Amino acid sequence: MLAIKKICCSCCLTAAAVFFFIIPTLFAQPFAALVLVQAAPTSAQNGSSPEYTGNTHAKINTVAAQPVTHTTVQAGSSVVPASASQNAESLRAVVSRLSLEEKAAQVLMVNIAGSKTADAKSIASFKGTVPGAVLLFGYNIADTPQAVADFLESAVQGFQEAARHSSHTFIPPLFALDNEGGTVYRTRRITAPLPAAEEIGKRFSVEETEELYRLLGQQMQELGLHLNLAPVAEAGTEDVAAALGTRTFSPDPEQAGQYAAAAVRGMQGAGILAAVKHFPGNSAADLHKGAAELTVDYEAFLSRYCSVFRPSITDGAAAALISHITVPAIEAVPFCFSAKGIALLRNELSFSGLIITDDIAMQALNRNDASPEKNAVRAIAAGCDMVMCSLSKIYPLITAIAEKARTDTEFSKRLDEAVLHVLTAKQKVKLIDTSKPITADNFFIPHTPDWGKFRHAKEAAVVYEKGTKN
Repeated sequence: MLAIKKICCSCCLTAAAVFFFIIPTLFAQPFAALVLVQAAPTSAQNGSSPEYTGNTHAKINTVAAQPVTHTTVQAGSSVVPASASQNAESLRAVVSRLSLEEKAAQVLMVNIAGSKTADAKSIASFKGTVPGAVLLFGYNIADTPQAVADFLESAVQGFQEAARHSSHTFIPPLFALDNEGGTVYRTRRITAPLPAAEEIGKRFSVEETEELYRLLGQQMQELGLHLNLAPVAEAGTEDVAAALGTRTFSPDPEQAGQYAAAAVRGMQGAGILAAVKHFPGNSAADLHKGAAELTVDYEAFLSRYCSVFRPSITDGAAAALISHITVPAIEAVPFCFSAKGIALLRNELSFSGLIITDDIAMQALNRNDASPEKNAVRAIAAGCDMVMCSLSKIYPLITAIAEKARTDTEFSKRLDEAVLHVLTAKQKVKLIDTSKPITADNFFIPHTPDWGKFRHAKEAAVVYEKGTKN
């Protein structure tokens, strides 16, 4: 029997027209043709935090953080795969060229100020290092698509110039945001309307849901975005309804899992990395405000909580966002600090993508005077690949991670694995070309928006969404 124990605070945050059989071919993106080769078997109501200013099975006792390699196949062309081992070797060569501080920056997802242009002080605070990802909030999103693209370009140029002036290696950041739909929809002013997950689960079929998110992905891709912290895969059961509201597809775990997987397929088919969340669940608590435990036995944990994430993982979700919930049946620590929990995700569920923590600025982790620096190190050591942090002072985290790697050989190896996963994600969205030297100008692949494609995808999404109304 399930019992949710709150430790601090309460709630967290088709038929359209026939021509849609033709539209998908007009906008097909190469990302859909990526073949993955495995090397081994926020307020809950508001998405990511916007703050700027027991005994378990032996098989999950070790972290198997193996890198993902892939073959790029251009749509409509014959398959000429690059060797998976050669690709992994190229990525490791890039990792080996980075300083410890540069590696530490690569495993962080941060936010910066600005909307028209990237804030120079935000960029300068990294002292020439470049974060692995930049998480955008509503205040970063300008009123026009062109202005958003210009802002992202200014951020890239700012980090590039800062790296050059300080003799640091420049690797462009992933640009991420929460575009779930409904109330958690950062680009709502410039992209086509997207209903909340609950409404999508009621109005759309699984196939229609995939198309809806594919059209969203096309719009995001043209803006210059790379990673969507969506979908929420958790089932909207009675115990989480107050916390997640309309952000879940269905109270039925099987249906919720199938709809989440459809969203993953749609977005990734359009070239956007999808981060399924919040593994393994958030319970009824708002983890922005306090900690919570999920007290359920091991078998129930697998069958009732992990199972809803399986369809998305099977369909190749590029990333998983980890909750701060504590599951005593696995380990009596927040899940992002649980080596056993992360190993379960890797081994039991065979997930080989990028593992991202939820925001470590949340109160759920603010126990026993734990600092953000210590929390970042703990999360990486446990097997997470990227640490999300919405605090404005980030360089102390870079210093802490680098110093830990400098004095701890095992942690240094774990950091290299994490950076490898981050670079793999960047390679998937064609941010970097590892066939070129890291010092070469063409190692970084700049983005050129196609506003015609953006406009057509937006118009198609509007018609598609309206065409399925009851």
